[in-house]
Amino acid sequence: MKKNYVLTALLSLAVWGLTAQERTVSRVATENATVYFENQSNANGKAEKMVLSGTAGENAVILLKFDLSDLPTDASVQEVSLTLNFTDAPTIALTPRIGELKEAWTEGPADPADVYTGEAASNGDATWVHSSYSTNWSEGDVEQSVDQSQLLSVGTVTSSSTVITVTSSNNATFEGWVKEWIAEPDSNRGFAIVTSANANAQMHSRHSSASNARPTLEIVYEGDPPASVENKTVDAENVRIYPNPAKHNLNVTGLNEQITSLEVVDISGRVLRVIPQSHLNTVNTEINLSDIAAGTYFLKIKSENGQSVKTFIVR
Repeated sequence: MKKNYVLTALLSLAVWGLTAQERTVSRVATENATVYFENQSNANGKAEKMVLSGTAGENAVILLKFDLSDLPTDASVQEVSLTLNFTDAPTIALTPRIGELKEAWTEGPADPADVYTGEAASNGDATWVHSSYSTNWSEGDVEQSVDQSQLLSVGTVTSSSTVITVTSSNNATFEGWVKEWIAEPDSNRGFAIVTSANANAQMHSRHSSASNARPTLEIVYEGDPPASVENKTVDAENVRIYPNPAKHNLNVTGLNEQITSLEVVDISGRVLRVIPQSHLNTVNTEINLSDIAAGTYFLKIKSENGQSVKTFIVR
């Protein structure tokens, strides 16, 4: 039995050594906007919902940007995953496409009561004809400022299917964009979401009160930690786990409000437990291990900016 524990420990250390530099960052969009063809000087930057529409004469385009400038420019990207959550979906299929923007733009203060029409733009708002009110798009309008040569189809939105997920495995071109944005931060001007479908739908914005529905980009990479969070991604020194070795339960203390979830992972990388933020207790979070076999495991402590890992043993 003792030899088995030693072998397990050695295997876990070997796995840990191979993956110690792998990091996961999850980012909510840092800027978003809806711009309107019919009301070309109207804007929507701060509302909880954005609008995507291809209805003739009422086109609405969504602009999104994720700030990745604090990631190391030499990061080796392993996987990317973009998640967009729609609501008020159409009864017919709406097919979003995304295209990189060729120039910078800004999210302004517009917070319209009617997100389908927007409100009169003020300083800083992006509109159909302004990259940042009252500066015009250099190409004339937003449609001309989207790289039309690489519009990527990213799925279908219907009344029964409202979540769009774009990953490395289903869209290698999008992964290429992300890699470029990390390697050359000045190239990151975000992207537009467009559709030609005769339908419209709302999408949760970065200001949505449903925090888990905001536009999110998750990146798995190998390399140094993000520059802006190098010392504060997750303060693992303040997190304590006990008992270790554990038998029936594992207690976790020292968590803070920045931590979004805990995961119990075996040495093969299989996730056995996910404890969401709503179930975390800053005083003590207890994890039930009663159905987990004896062995060595990892506890992933996740925040919006990254993660830390602690090792524990189940007897």
